[in-house]
Amino acid sequence: MRRTPQFYNTLISNCTTIIFELARHIEPGLPIDYRLLLSGHFAEYAYEQGALTRGYDYPQLRALGRINDRAMQADDLDSAGFSQAIRVGVPGMAGRNSIGAAYRNILMPAQPWKCKWTRERFTFMRTGDTVTH
Repeated sequence: MRRTPQFYNTLISNCTTIIFELARHIEPGLPIDYRLLLSGHFAEYAYEQGALTRGYDYPQLRALGRINDRAMQADDLDSAGFSQAIRVGVPGMAGRNSIGAAYRNILMPAQPWKCKWTRERFTFMRTGDTVTH
């Protein structure tokens, strides 16, 4: 890696765009949107696609999902306690139903993803399916 560094284009290949491409294999009609490239706006896109906990408007979800104060108060807990403490009061954190059905199989699959990086591509595999980027 030191002698031959590998770079990738973060504009079109980042955590948001890769998850979007995987989600499109389950839900082919997902629309392309500028918020896929400006990942700081992705949560609003996900909300509009029905991928976040229902029953709240977007500003409510955003406010309830803000964990900063809980994180500061839980700073002295072990990692498991910290992880649990920051999720208290966040809608959908009691179970897996915080993610819309179209995304559930990708983000929390029954079979874990196996990832393989080669010089030409990044491949995700799950139960015989292969998605290449």
